[in-house]
Amino acid sequence: PLNGNKPVSGLICQLFGFHHHHGEILRHQALDAGTGYLGQFCKRGFNLVAYLGDASAGLENQIDNQVVFIVQKNFQQMQRRNVLVAISRSQVDYVIDGGVSGILLFGSNGEFYVVEEDEMERGLKIVVDQAAGRVPVYFGIGAISTKKCIRLAKMAVANGAASVSVLQPMFLKPTETELFTHFKAIADAIPETPVLLYNNPGRVGYTLSANLVDRLAHEVPNIVGMKDTSGDITQTSEFIRRNRDVDFKVFGGKDTLLYASMCHGAVGGVCTAANFMPELITDVYNKYVAGDLQGSLEAQFKLNPVRLSMDGASFPVAAKDMANLRGR
Repeated sequence: PLNGNKPVSGLICQLFGFHHHHGEILRHQALDAGTGYLGQFCKRGFNLVAYLGDASAGLENQIDNQVVFIVQKNFQQMQRRNVLVAISRSQVDYVIDGGVSGILLFGSNGEFYVVEEDEMERGLKIVVDQAAGRVPVYFGIGAISTKKCIRLAKMAVANGAASVSVLQPMFLKPTETELFTHFKAIADAIPETPVLLYNNPGRVGYTLSANLVDRLAHEVPNIVGMKDTSGDITQTSEFIRRNRDVDFKVFGGKDTLLYASMCHGAVGGVCTAANFMPELITDVYNKYVAGDLQGSLEAQFKLNPVRLSMDGASFPVAAKDMANLRGR
């Protein structure tokens, strides 16, 4: 989906977070801390009662032998990480084989909000290596501070990301001038790399305005597109209409509105459903670009009940539960 520094079109899988995959709750920091860490988690059928760390003296009595002590700490850390790496690599192959045109790491379902920077770098390296040039790998940035966003952007480019996607800062209520400066500073820090805006008002609490996106698209050369998860087709359409003169590419961010977004000129979508049913979501896109509009709409209608069934579950667990149901 990239041509030079411009996204062209396609379906991008918003890869879910590997570090919590299949109930994996403990973070790498718990393994690295060098101090005692007790955890008992029973999420999605995963039952872990374990002590991780170096300081083991006296804990046997505290926990009544519920814990099998990890004496060979380094080996166990390596074993756990090897399992997670294997899962990550398998998922990359699965979505590529399922027909996606690209992979986005550390979007909303990629759980950027609970991942440390060293974990992000490690995860990016794994996915870029496994993708092996078959599809471009995009890197999602959701930090609040401009300084941290710039640091992450530079790290991503240095480790093989083809593009970065930047969410508007959450929790704050910035002016449009402040937002323009924020996004421009990030883009200016990686001038040879395409940057996608990421508009997610449902999670952030405010939307990127059409005026702001218009200005960024026309005044910052490497801000070349966006993902719009507003769910507001009028707004999506305005992002497309006002910036089509500079070939600004808009990707739909709602799986259930992929067909509608493309009808208004979106070039594809960044879709969570590609993690567990890539054949359904890619069918919507493939039939649309082939000119089979009725077939694309029917594929959308086939997808939507499955996608909407996830709304009753907690975010972002639902995507992984769906993957579990499919044997992933």
